[in-house]
Amino acid sequence: MKPSAENVRLAKEIHSRLDLLAVPNTAAVRAIRRECSARIASAAPESVVQLALYLLGQNSDLLRFFSYELVSRSPGTLPLTKAKYEARSTRRWLGQAIVSMPGRIR
Repeated sequence: MKPSAENVRLAKEIHSRLDLLAVPNTAAVRAIRRECSARIASAAPESVVQLALYLLGQNSDLLRFFSYELVSRSPGTLPLTKAKYEARSTRRWLGQAIVSMPGRIR
């Protein structure tokens, strides 16, 4: 599924904000994620998952962590990700978000 124009715009903004972090530690990344979560609080869970998948496609550890945080903190998204995981065996979807991060974000 092609991401919406709004999700593409928001993903670019998220990427830019993360790039500007002098010290991209967990607290700083989570602060940006909380702002993003507040902005998309009324969005459909499918839209949130679509945004997270788009961010994952950017091949960035910070964006992978951000995506994991976004989905894990957004109501209604985890059942959707479970269905995607089971239907398409996208182990990378959430699993690698945690496994590949040791030592990268503190």
